[in-house]
Amino acid sequence: MDLPPFSRPPSSRSTYGSSPYGGNPYATAPYPPTRKLPILVGLLAVLVALVGIFLLFVGLFGLLWGLGILHIYAGGLSNSVVGSLVIAGAFYFILGIVLLAVARGLWDTEAWALYTTAVVVVLLFVWAWLPPTDLFTVVLWGLLLAYLIAVRKHFA
Repeated sequence: MDLPPFSRPPSSRSTYGSSPYGGNPYATAPYPPTRKLPILVGLLAVLVALVGIFLLFVGLFGLLWGLGILHIYAGGLSNSVVGSLVIAGAFYFILGIVLLAVARGLWDTEAWALYTTAVVVVLLFVWAWLPPTDLFTVVLWGLLLAYLIAVRKHFA
């Protein structure tokens, strides 16, 4: 009586082909384990992405207006204001791209995105302590930081 292929001892299995998955050369590797996205991290990723999209458009608008490509009457801006507008537009455009990358990293549960977000939250927490102090904002940033520490095990 012949045993089914998977009930045989490993040494008696066929070694046909060079695949490490039971000798079948057409076998594929199993899918990597998926990480579960914590709900508030997903919400944070969506909010960061929305802010990133907003800053991307603000930066693009500032660049186009400052470079004279977009013509909007502004009552005769001086050259220093136009130069500042170009610099601010470029800064906000780059910041928007960075925020979109961080949002994608949070959504994909990447560790670098968690650490980047934690650094920003710590800075905002410290900034919230500066006068005038708003207790609600301090508590909000503190709770967000505690939550990020609690869910760090979900990040690769």
